[in-house]
Amino acid sequence: MAQKLIDLYSLVGNQDSDLKIISNTYIKKGEVIKKISLVSSPQSFATVQSGLNEHILDEMLAATNHSCSPNSFVDFTKEQIIAERDIAPGEEITFFYPSTEWRMVRPFQCMCGSPNCIGTISGAENLPIRLFKNYKFNRHIKQKIIEMMLF
Repeated sequence: MAQKLIDLYSLVGNQDSDLKIISNTYIKKGEVIKKISLVSSPQSFATVQSGLNEHILDEMLAATNHSCSPNSFVDFTKEQIIAERDIAPGEEITFFYPSTEWRMVRPFQCMCGSPNCIGTISGAENLPIRLFKNYKFNRHIKQKIIEMMLF
């Protein structure tokens, strides 16, 4: 199993099967886990949507799994990944994919195991309106949500 030490977290697992991000230490709610570089990249399965028509390729984000009860938030306004709650050493770091993705390249059936699990993850475009109040979203997703509600 490959392991790469990167400050507060480790990238563990294999690229094609079980790649994930694990906390190396106790991370407090509100703590910056990582600064993000907003260098544009063509959209792919591994990129994260950073704006209406922009995507970035970031090694940590490409390996960070989805959860319907995430412990981090990818904040493109602040260019940071921020702990949404306290994260214990050894805990997997996750984020809510629709918080950055309007329409996903490869939708999937969520298996996060959270009591809040929403099932199919295909981007914010397909979220039921009732769920918008339960999650934080990036500016570009909020903009699309407002447009959707107006039409």
